[in-house]
Amino acid sequence: GEGVEWRQLKARPLSTKRQHHRAIDLCIFFLQLDETLMERLWGLTEMFPERVRTIAAKFYSFTRSALWVGTTSVMILALPVLIERERLRFQQRLEQQRLQQRRQILFGPNFGMSGGMKRMMPPAPGEIRPDI
Repeated sequence: GEGVEWRQLKARPLSTKRQHHRAIDLCIFFLQLDETLMERLWGLTEMFPERVRTIAAKFYSFTRSALWVGTTSVMILALPVLIERERLRFQQRLEQQRLQQRRQILFGPNFGMSGGMKRMMPPAPGEIRPDI
């Protein structure tokens, strides 16, 4: 008897009016809370023994300090090296471009092109190209 009725009651979906009232009740409950999230989290810490809280606080402090030392060390030691390396790469690229421009001015725009590129260029007037 009772088990069957309970299963049928549980299987029945709630009416939309009842769902609406339940949603309103939840909203009112959350609006009436006087605690902030930090107060709730601090309250949760009280369920751990004092020794565990002390160890956790020391671990947190150590982790913060270690992260600060690591981050500042990387910035002080590695960042200047990375910046200098990038500056040298830029200077090398700039020098290669200047050298290429000088060669083009001295020897013409087609100087230094591979044979495949010459074939793609139209032949100059009077130029005869052998078929390879």
